[in-house]
Amino acid sequence: RALRARSHIVMHAAQLVSPQRVALTRGRQWCMCMVSVHGHAHAGAMPTLASLAGQASSNNSHHEHSQQQCRSKGLRARCAASSASAILVPVSLRAARKHSGRTVAAHAAGGAAPPAPMIDWDVVYAGGSLPPVFIGPVEVREAPGKGRGLFATRDLAPGELVLVCAPLLYAASEGEGDIPSTEEMAARLETEALGATARAWLAGLHAGDEYASPKPLPPLGAPLAAGGDAATLTEEEVAREARFAVCALNVYGEEAQDLAASAARGEGASGHLGLWPEFALLNHSCAPNAANWTVGDRMVVRAAAPIPKGGEVLINYLGRGALKPCSERLLDLRDGYGFACGCARCNAEMDGAHDAAVFAVQGVYEAVMNELLPGLQAALGGEGGGMVAADDKRVRTLINTARGQLAPLLQSMDATVAAAAGGAPASAPAEAAPSAGTLRAWLRGSGFEGYSLQAQLEGVEAQLSGATAPTPAAASAQAAMLATARDLSPASDLHLFLALRAAASAAGTPDADAADQEVTHVLGTRYGPGLSPATLERLRAAAQEAAARVAV
Repeated sequence: RALRARSHIVMHAAQLVSPQRVALTRGRQWCMCMVSVHGHAHAGAMPTLASLAGQASSNNSHHEHSQQQCRSKGLRARCAASSASAILVPVSLRAARKHSGRTVAAHAAGGAAPPAPMIDWDVVYAGGSLPPVFIGPVEVREAPGKGRGLFATRDLAPGELVLVCAPLLYAASEGEGDIPSTEEMAARLETEALGATARAWLAGLHAGDEYASPKPLPPLGAPLAAGGDAATLTEEEVAREARFAVCALNVYGEEAQDLAASAARGEGASGHLGLWPEFALLNHSCAPNAANWTVGDRMVVRAAAPIPKGGEVLINYLGRGALKPCSERLLDLRDGYGFACGCARCNAEMDGAHDAAVFAVQGVYEAVMNELLPGLQAALGGEGGGMVAADDKRVRTLINTARGQLAPLLQSMDATVAAAAGGAPASAPAEAAPSAGTLRAWLRGSGFEGYSLQAQLEGVEAQLSGATAPTPAAASAQAAMLATARDLSPASDLHLFLALRAAASAAGTPDADAADQEVTHVLGTRYGPGLSPATLERLRAAAQEAAARVAV
């Protein structure tokens, strides 16, 4: 995939000035990555969802229909071997492989049914016990065209806790980078003694259209722990041939838990795979209103934007892939999850009214992925090409040529997008056509990879020339990336890392206070409002250290 090539270039460019940073960057591929990501992309042909779990529904991105991929967090570690949020990691579709140093076990939730007790997040982030199971003001309802989903029962503010889920099944590696095998996890269902609630969840979650309709779900937050009701699955509960499918379509995995939260707790992060039943009900949007991350074996979901009463809680399955042009997103969702996305953003971009802007964004993406990045990679020798001297005139020429080609493409795209947005209403209700500002953010956000490459090229040129201040082009690209993360990936780790970068660049300038306020806002939205100043500082320092390890 093209983004894998890009990660090679980013690391090779970093080699020009910092071999140590490259070594750290190779450890994780931050390619957003719900990630996803940041999901994460991988080499090798993958079997289709239909070949594993029957003909997949063409409905919109229903999470319980499509959990077979490891959706990336807001961004994913960039490395040559993997992609977010390699770019998407369809772990359940990967060929069976051996994993070392991994613990695979069926987990009990250990929490009580809602309402859950108050959670002291300062204690959690200080290394205390993991948060208990919590079900916020949400309910299960039918989502038109998508199956079941979770909907708010009252207005939710950004940062408000939606879910803390304990896993029904969980597997962890010894360190970062290795995502456990879905096949091994599914095999445990043949012998693992599970509680009645856990078995009811497995019987109720979607297992593919070729199997019988799912049974009713147990209450949200009901304890999963096995007690006197412990037993293995019966054929009546979940047919043996459907057991892999129910895992493949509902698990979630990443190459590490949340880096900042783990570091603040004094813990190392590890690759993991789990089945969090309530979380598996969340559907996808290319403009999500919620963010999720893991700490220990707990899945945390918070509102990342205002969610009105009756509104559906939506997350991003694609990680950084959600910042691609619409046609690319639709292909990724179809190939990886087996559905045609019908979210508001995709509908607006594909309704034919803004074709000029859509084509301009697609043109930038194709130029970056198919021409500029491959050309730079080939010229610089690709992965393992070795160190390049800082005074290498050939490198300077290559960088400047790419800068000269990319800048007018982005300028033309920006003008076309602005013209398209100019024809939209200044404001509009949520159910109507998007407002001018929203449409501009959606369209411009699909050009994220162009801004990212521009920022990388400008940064390398500045380092080679010894400049201390960013060029106007670099500042513009960084501002566009941060605005995109704010609009399309709010409270993701991509958003946090870009806000930290902006705050570092603004230090000592009149913009410093505003930049610091955005970092504080993102921290509060992602990790919870009302944290003590000491906890916020510890999380910020941990996030700053994590940001130094990755290329975004």
